[in-house]
Amino acid sequence: MDNEKTIPGDRKNPLRIKVKHEGDRRVYGRVPTLTVITKVKVKPSMLRTPDWEPVNMIDYNRNGFAFLSRNEYKLGQSLKVYFRLVVDQTEVTLENIFVTIKSISLEKNHLRYGAEFNFEANDHMRSPQLKAKLSGVERMVKRALEKMAR
Repeated sequence: MDNEKTIPGDRKNPLRIKVKHEGDRRVYGRVPTLTVITKVKVKPSMLRTPDWEPVNMIDYNRNGFAFLSRNEYKLGQSLKVYFRLVVDQTEVTLENIFVTIKSISLEKNHLRYGAEFNFEANDHMRSPQLKAKLSGVERMVKRALEKMAR
């Protein structure tokens, strides 16, 4: 008898998989888990160091990403970003990443921001290793989403 189960880790995920018997993954393939933690903060001012704000990343590519936030940022504003991506057993953490806000729109009750990586911000952002890592993250996300769609 078939049981219908949601993918672990996300109760709201509409994607469902069919499982004949518990642990029968070989027949149906393994469904990857995808976890993304993203935080942003503005550059520190002389008055205080800002706190990290968790945001919902909704799109990602090697040139930048889109996120939803209740806080207001301005076009052209520079933000520092922290990414932690976990796909199955692989974890990638990116710190001290700088982006510039390139677009702003309203989506439901949140502001949607388009942020572009600022590869001119410092030596770390100009490094070929970072660019390769950002491209690798894009490939990991695409593969995980393709597997989840099957």
